Amino acid sequence: MLIGVALIGEGLKFDIFKGYIYFSMAFSFIVNLIQIYTNAEPKSKENKINHYKILSICVLIQKETPGN
Repeated sequence: MLIGVALIGEGLKFDIFKGYIYFSMAFSFIVNLIQIYTNAEPKSKENKINHYKILSICVLIQKETPGN
């Protein structure tokens, strides 16, 4: 979407600084890496059990929330 808006802007003769586009793409990439790292499965058995307990509690809370 970002690249599409930039292309439309350039087509309409707007001068768009490429640093803004590259920075936002790099920032998005870093945020995705952090998300992948935090959502990774734990390696020890004890951490794995705690991980699944937290996931099941989140699912239960989501099911009890009105409007879902």
